[in-house]
Amino acid sequence: MLGKVLCVLAFGMLAGCGGFSMEQLVPGKTDLASVRQIQEPTAEWINTDGSRTLEYAWFRGYAQTWMLDFDSRGVLLGSRTVVNEKSAAQVRVAMTREEVRRILGKPKRTEDPVAELGEAWVYPLTQVHMADEVAPVIYIEFHPQVDAVRNVSVRNILN
Repeated sequence: MLGKVLCVLAFGMLAGCGGFSMEQLVPGKTDLASVRQIQEPTAEWINTDGSRTLEYAWFRGYAQTWMLDFDSRGVLLGSRTVVNEKSAAQVRVAMTREEVRRILGKPKRTEDPVAELGEAWVYPLTQVHMADEVAPVIYIEFHPQVDAVRNVSVRNILN
């Protein structure tokens, strides 16, 4: 119990001074309540087995989205970054926005260039430091009339 209290206090101090990083979370020791005290997630899913997945999209200066997995007791099982080509390869045509969100998290930005073409979600694969810099992104296009992916690609676009 004392260890849990110290863990919460340490995370609270780190969060308060801006020195917290996701790498400090310890599977098997960090609990859901401690993580929530640091920052509320951008999304949360309760899985069929009672476990939970928390999304932290573009968390505090990271050019990345993190997913934190907790067991049904609220103990951290692990964390992972999800904006990468391996995750993008899991996205399939006809998936819903919710299914994509569970794989890649919240997009960094959305585009709706022409309404007839549908919405696109953009996930930068690298951190862009300058305007007018070309950078690789995961680009997911949704069908204009139904909630379904119509195309997934990795492409270079101008920032």
